Order: sequence, then structure tokens, then C-alpha cells
Amino acid sequence: MTLASYISIARIFMIPLFLHFFAYPGGRPWSVAVLLLAGASDMLDGYLARSRNEVSTLGKILDPVADKLMVISAMVALMVTRELPEWLGLGLFLKELVQVIGGAKYYLDHQELLSASWIGKGATVVLYLGIISTILKFSFGVYLVATGFFISVLAGIDYYFKSRRA
Repeated sequence: MTLASYISIARIFMIPLFLHFFAYPGGRPWSVAVLLLAGASDMLDGYLARSRNEVSTLGKILDPVADKLMVISAMVALMVTRELPEWLGLGLFLKELVQVIGGAKYYLDHQELLSASWIGKGATVVLYLGIISTILKFSFGVYLVATGFFISVLAGIDYYFKSRRA
């Protein structure tokens, strides 16, 4: 297993830590720190995999799964505290579920994975920024999350058309 894959796994293990700090009185700044660390580790694992020529099938699966799990966990936490509308969290969850099922079907049919797109990476960045802004009680946070959601839907549409061309 590559160093980049270990970093992706570490990002998955950051989720309970994020949730602990999020739920703990006075822990919100620490939950933001965990999200920032997760975002930085997302950039780092991709850089390491490419620069060390260690791009792997496992890494191509772990990296987006870690992102999806962190984002969905944070959105559920914000929905539970009524800081985020339920339609937004449920909409993103359903979109991700459809995309994961579609990606699995594509892999079974073609024995290869579709590469991440810049649209999807941009959506992840906007979602992280929106979640952090919402946690920090910035009034525009929910709008950023909604923007990230819609960019994510565009990324899902892009992946669909990429899969049809293959």
C-alpha cells in the first residue's frame, strides 16, 4: 500500500474526531481544524501519488471515498443541529450514492475507474469551504454549501457522460 493510500485512510479516521469536536461544547474551532487538516491531506495524498509515481487503483477508490464520507458526515452533523437544510444533505447523499453505484457498475463493465474531474475537485473545495463557514456561523456558509452541491451535481453529470463515451 502506498503512502498516499495511508493518508486517505487517515482522513477516514479523522471523521470520528471531527464529530467529537463538533458535538463537544466549545469544540467547534477544533472541528474546523480537523476539516482543514482533512482538506490539506486530500491535496497532499494526490500530490504524493503523482510525484512518486504511486497512483494506484486502491488510491483512486480511497481518496474520493474519504472525501465523500467526511463531507457527508459534516453535513449530517449540521443537519442534526438544524444549521443546514435537510434537502441539501439528503440531496448530496443521494447524488453520491447514485455516483458510487454508477462508478461500481462502470468498473465491473470496463475494469477501470473514471478519473476525478476538475469539476468534482472544485465541488469538494466549495463544499469544504461552505461547511467550515457554516460551522463558524458565517451567514453565507449555507449558500456556499448549496453552491458546492450544485457543482457536485454538475460533476456527476460530467462523470455520466464520460462513462457513456468510454
